[in-house]
Amino acid sequence: MQVAGLSATQVLIASTRDAARALGRGEQLGTLEKGKAADLLVLAADPGADAAAFRRLEFVVRGGEIRSIAELRPPQP
Repeated sequence: MQVAGLSATQVLIASTRDAARALGRGEQLGTLEKGKAADLLVLAADPGADAAAFRRLEFVVRGGEIRSIAELRPPQP
């Protein structure tokens, strides 16, 4: 989306708030607000500066538990 002309911030908003709204879940998901579900991605770079930061995932916080990327990857044969 950034290559198509959106700013990194616009990509972030489209990927979170707008996606939740499109799925009819905007009241429960998509933004960090009191009363909403909040699973988080912890990135190694600022997605507001460059959307490619989503490729630099460090941790996932889901259901209050922190999981490393190594822990989430499937085992390699």
